[in-house]
This record gives sequence, structure tokens and C-alpha cells, in this order.
Amino acid sequence: MQILKLLFYKSASSFLFKQDKGNQILWIDRENILSVSFLLKSINVFTLKKYLQQINMKSKTDYIPHLAKDKKLKKIVGTQTIALKRYTNVCIRLCASIMSQQLSTKVADIIYQRFLNLFNGAEPIPEMILKIKPATLRSIGLSNAKVSYVHNVARFAVEIGMDAKLLSKMSNEKVIEYLTQIKGVGQWTVEMLLMFTLGREDVFAVDDLGIQNSMIEHYKLDRTDKKKFRQQMLQISAKWSPYRTYACLHLWQWKDTAIKTEKSLKTKAAKKSK
Repeated sequence: MQILKLLFYKSASSFLFKQDKGNQILWIDRENILSVSFLLKSINVFTLKKYLQQINMKSKTDYIPHLAKDKKLKKIVGTQTIALKRYTNVCIRLCASIMSQQLSTKVADIIYQRFLNLFNGAEPIPEMILKIKPATLRSIGLSNAKVSYVHNVARFAVEIGMDAKLLSKMSNEKVIEYLTQIKGVGQWTVEMLLMFTLGREDVFAVDDLGIQNSMIEHYKLDRTDKKKFRQQMLQISAKWSPYRTYACLHLWQWKDTAIKTEKSLKTKAAKKSK
């Protein structure tokens, strides 16, 4: 028997296959893989693809019944699933998060693309970021503070380390403690990294304004007493564990839809009044 090491995403929507002349799998290559060894004589490409897609589908949907136990959240989640993705270039993702702070998505995307253009459109490694002069970073639209923070992140990556493999061994709390050592990186920023870069399923962004507004709407909370408000949010979200990230994603999605609907209604009302 031949031992084949199969590498695949836990939550990917597709897979890249390579095979030898005997139609055996040599490798499946995507970022942020899970590594599993199979003891096999041979395996058909399409059989394996179907099997992995079944695993993938389970990873996307098993959170819905759990979140649906909360009747208020059930109305928001419905049956629509949201998949988490994982990325290996932690440094660049953290830099992008810093660049986007207090900016609209449109403006943040423009600045990030300008940043990538400094490296011919490719994602740079930390050493390359450190070689870029502050004046050059300011020229693409970054403030003095953000220039400093981006360099802080890159320097930390080079001198101490923040690769995905290292962070994968840490709990969410440890990752937050580890990365908030960097000046310019706060808890919210690391929580976004945990969700959208490391693909962690059980993160709750209690200080996120969008999450707060959604929960005020659905759970009739009052933020006048900030300490009490925070405690109420944490108490409600505790029962969503171990899928709090998915709950956040659905709450954000609901809020975005509500804003778009409100704008649409205002536009229609304005047209009728003319």
C-alpha cells in the first residue's frame, strides 16, 4: 500500500487536484490547509472530491441548529449559511485591517490597492514592507499614525513572529494577548483577524458598533449604562458558543441589509414627493 498525504481545506468551496498517470492524488493545494494522512492503494479523483465536498458542507451548516436555539437569532440566521475562510499571510491581513480603520469600504479598498501597487500588485512579505519609506506610505493615503502602525506590525512579524502556524497553536485569548503587544493593534483588530484571517468559529466582537446596534434592535437592549450593556451582550452571546463568529456574521449581514432597505425606501419616498 502507498501512503498518500492529502492536504485540504476544512471549509473550502472547491479543491485543486494534481494526479499522476495512475490517477492517484499527489496533493491538494490551498492556503491554510488541514493535513490528514490516508493509507490507500489508489483513489479516484472525483470520488475524493465528492468526499471532501461533503466534509466541507458539514463544516458550513452545523452551526445553524445550534444558533437557532435562540429564537431571536433564528429569525436572523434563517437557513442561509456563511463560510469562513482562512489565510496564511497574517502580517499583510493585519496591516490591511489597520489601513481600513475609520474608513468606508470603498476608500479602504482604494488605499489597499495602492499599497499593493508598491509591490507590483503582489502581497509583500514583512521585510519588504519595512523597506518602504514612511513618506511613500503617506503618499498612498495613510496617516502618520497608520504608517507607524503598519511598520510596527511588519517589525513584529520579522523580529518576534506571527505566522499562521504559530498562531494556530494559541487560543483566541492568547492570540489577542500576543498581538495587542503591537502598538496600534487593539482587541477589536485582533478579533477581526481571528474571524476573517484565522477562521476561528467562536469569536464575539462585543465592542463592534454594528454588532451592538443589531443586538439593541433585536434584544431591546439599552446602552445608556455601558457596563450593564456590555454584560448583557456577553450573557446573550455566551449561549451562541462555540459558533459566536457565525452569529456575528449574520448580525452584520442583517444590519447591512437593513441599511440598504432604509436607503431604498427613502429614495422611493423622495421620488414620490417630487
